[in-house]
Amino acid sequence: MTLTATRQIEATAPVLTPSATHRISESSEDRDLWEALLNQREEALSEAYRRFGQKVYRTAFGVLRRAELAEDVTQEVFVRLWQRPERFDAGRGTLSGFLQLDAHGRSIDLLRSEKARADREMREQQLSVASTSLDSLEEEVMKR
Repeated sequence: MTLTATRQIEATAPVLTPSATHRISESSEDRDLWEALLNQREEALSEAYRRFGQKVYRTAFGVLRRAELAEDVTQEVFVRLWQRPERFDAGRGTLSGFLQLDAHGRSIDLLRSEKARADREMREQQLSVASTSLDSLEEEVMKR
């Protein structure tokens, strides 16, 4: 084969970078793991946690910046995977990406919930202070 022919073949051949090669193999492993999860095999959940737990935790921690909340989100993500593994669609991406996306969504939901709770508590406290002030004012008027 001539040097020119070799270059033409190289130019038209798809380039598989290490990450692309990894995605292909990860995807087939994901499908096997997902099928085991669909069959409710407990060892599959352990394997999913072993393989993806750190990534899920880091995703949650990146949003929440609190270890205990990130741990809660991580646990929730894997419980949801166990309860409804059919939510994962291997045709749309990797199991790792799916779990990280779920962790991100759960983390955002938790932040919104925490903010809503804090806002509600602040309003209740302000109403309580206002009510106390009105009661004090009423008592002062009654005394006079």
